Amino acid sequence: MNFSDAEQAYQNLLGQKQAGQLSDAEFNAAVQELRLQTPDGTWWQIREADGAWLRWDGSTWIQSQPRVGPPAKPKKKRSPILTCLMILGVFACVTVCLVAAVGGGGYYAFSNGLLSQREVLNAVGLGRGEISIVNISDDTLETELIRLDTESGSPETVNSENLAPYDISGYGGIQPGEYELHISTPSGIPAGGICRLTVGSGDSFQFVAVPSGIAVTQEGVEAQNADEIDMLTSGLCK
Repeated sequence: MNFSDAEQAYQNLLGQKQAGQLSDAEFNAAVQELRLQTPDGTWWQIREADGAWLRWDGSTWIQSQPRVGPPAKPKKKRSPILTCLMILGVFACVTVCLVAAVGGGGYYAFSNGLLSQREVLNAVGLGRGEISIVNISDDTLETELIRLDTESGSPETVNSENLAPYDISGYGGIQPGEYELHISTPSGIPAGGICRLTVGSGDSFQFVAVPSGIAVTQEGVEAQNADEIDMLTSGLCK
């Protein structure tokens, strides 16, 4: 029961009393039943004599006028399509902000020398690989790099070169893919061979030839034992 219902009930009881259908005692008892409590915990009661509202202040009833606001408007149901569009809009805004933040940070780091072009390309998977070769043996190294996964389907030589003793060279700017590196010496010391490499974005391989053999390592990959370094047994040479 709300205030409006109570006031209407009071008028009905008053009409019955005036028509002689209710005695004063019955009327007063019935009006006492028109007591209600608002959400804030306040008790309200209609006064029998004149229908005025009384408010309980904790110790006595005092006349007061209740504040009755307009009825709450029913909430409109939001269209599922509109909800989806709103979610997509928020997602798009967040994505743009993240891209702007990452792009801005990357540009700042690159322009201030904190990032190299190689590091930027590696971060987006567009970096090139490289193979460095160090010859500390007593004989000339004959090297040839062959790409296996070519568009034609046939292996193609990328480049070849000879390294004199105590010379350093190699192959840079290698596109990611499958390769074979052939290393040999005229005297057969150290023993050469073929190393089949999978070169990814930013991968860097190092080959070091010494009189006892050829060692191979990959930057960022830690070898666990001597076999993993020897080109003839290393897992890097599939």
